[in-house]
This record gives sequence, C-alpha cells and structure tokens, in this order.
Amino acid sequence: MSSPRRQRRTDEALAACLGPGAAVRAYALGKARAGLVPVGCAVTDAGVVLVSVAVGRRRPKAVLARVPHGALFPPNITVVGTRAVRVNLGTRVVRFRRADYDGLATSVGADERGPIVAIPDSRLA
Repeated sequence: MSSPRRQRRTDEALAACLGPGAAVRAYALGKARAGLVPVGCAVTDAGVVLVSVAVGRRRPKAVLARVPHGALFPPNITVVGTRAVRVNLGTRVVRFRRADYDGLATSVGADERGPIVAIPDSRLA
C-alpha cells in the first residue's frame, strides 16, 4: 500500500492527464514492452485509459491510448500462470499482477463490458 501523500500526488497527476471531469473508478500499474516500461491503466466512466508513467516517481505523465471497457475482457486478455494477466490495450500489450487486474475488471459494470466471446480451449479438441 502506498502512503496517503503518495496516493494524493498520484491522483493529482492522473487528474491532470485525464482533464477535468474524469471520474476514475480504478487505477493500476502494469508493465509494457517485456516488463521494461511502467504504464498506468485507469478505468473511467468513458472507458479505459492507458497512461505513461514517470519511471522514478511512478506518476502518470501523458495519455497513450483510450479504449472501451470491453478491452479488459476476453478475447483481449491472456492469463499468465497464477499471478499475472496480459491485456491488449490498443496497440500495446500490458502485463498486470492478477490482483491489480481483478481490481480493474471489477470496477467495470456488467452492462459496460460488451458481448462476451467464448474462447475455445485447444486442449479439449
């Protein structure tokens, strides 16, 4: 857990990136480009926003992509073992810890997810 001061500064930096009136439901840090570049993912009322993050301070800097809420659900996700999930957000693939992904996914309402697409399991064929 982060300190209240760090959380407040992160919230202020995120609000500056997203602009006025953006209500953030959930925010999590992930890694892009084979785990080398930290990125942030915010779930807002309008959709999912991917933001670049300052490496040293871990604060949001700029918006990289805006995608609909359905991007957090199949077929855009790949579960990696028991601890991580890869999500295709726009043109980037971001890896989140499982707990962070679950927080993002649960913040999206059932009516905002879009159609659920079944993914065939190749082991069953």
